[in-house]
Amino acid sequence: GHTVKEYVRRRRLSNALARVRHSDEALADIALAWGYGTQQSFNKVVKTATGLTPLSYRQDGTEYYFPRYRGGPGRQVTVSDRYFPLTIRLRYARQTADGIEDLAVGDFLRRCPDFDGRLFGRTLPSQERSAGERGLPGGAVYELRAEFRPGLLAALRGGPFTGFAAAPAVRRVCAATTAPNEPDAVRTAWDHLYNGWLATSMFEPDDGPLLEEYHLVSGRVRRLTLTLPVRRRTGCHRIRLSRPSPPDFLVATRSGSRAEEEAARVVLDPVLRIAPGLAGPTATFYISRYGSSCTCGVACPPDTGVAHSLIRAAPDLSRLCLPDCLCAVLEGELCADASVYLPVLASWAEDNGFHPSDETPFVLYRAEGGFGPRQVAVQVYLPLQNDDGKNG
Repeated sequence: GHTVKEYVRRRRLSNALARVRHSDEALADIALAWGYGTQQSFNKVVKTATGLTPLSYRQDGTEYYFPRYRGGPGRQVTVSDRYFPLTIRLRYARQTADGIEDLAVGDFLRRCPDFDGRLFGRTLPSQERSAGERGLPGGAVYELRAEFRPGLLAALRGGPFTGFAAAPAVRRVCAATTAPNEPDAVRTAWDHLYNGWLATSMFEPDDGPLLEEYHLVSGRVRRLTLTLPVRRRTGCHRIRLSRPSPPDFLVATRSGSRAEEEAARVVLDPVLRIAPGLAGPTATFYISRYGSSCTCGVACPPDTGVAHSLIRAAPDLSRLCLPDCLCAVLEGELCADASVYLPVLASWAEDNGFHPSDETPFVLYRAEGGFGPRQVAVQVYLPLQNDDGKNG
């Protein structure tokens, strides 16, 4: 997602600021060593990027970091201005989410076998569902968007689709990747685009739906293009050194392909039944992964009877204290798997002479009055060790 010039410029600033923070060199010498003609030009660049002068940055506690590129070619992601035509929005609801995308597209093509326009789809978010749809499981309401064609509405009425609302034509800057029409391949592509590429790219999510475009050949779907609206990220990753602070957490651990979902259910079912305030709009949640295992938890005030009551009601719950060691902490964008930021923290630690400890990295999600994308602070913790090998 970077031009070569921009990548070099950001890496150069990141390296120069590492010297500002971790050395006693004169600021003028650092500026010249990293290719800035004068200290004044260096001051201007640092002020624009961080809001601080180099001297204030040396005394501040936050690291400005732009990681080295380490990956291979991987999956191709392109960022471009994409045109979405006028479409008709169609809702397709089922009692289960299994295979709902193929069922929706199949029913559509049976009713419109000669359709020659563009066809998009997306899982309908819960906040956009009707009252009657909210009781259905997650993913069990799918929305198709079919490019408007004369006679389209008449062909679809009386069938399994509802809604029939227009979505106007629009242009959006999107990150996009393609996948064959196979469920596992599509899930892998979304995971890479949203949880891998986005988290460490120079872009962040923008307003607009995440759409899958179906490419039809002779009335059959051959491949999909996944599109994610994005805008340019204004800054680089901010990293700080910190020791985790209380509270304790009530946690459960599960393994396997659905480990996170199952561990979260073990925690939240008794919490919502006995002490729902713990999972309210100011809650803090804990997640860590180790191999195929996932540990999920919710913060619980220490020295209260609530924790004991919950553990008695749900024996699979246990108490967990955060590790008492120095951590590299990165605050990131809300995404399905914030551990994608761990390579950035590991790269920063390597660049600055730190070494990860044997403590498991973890993520804290802090709700700040609600659970919307802009209301949840995501903090990724990488425990560090001292040069003598002991935990920080």
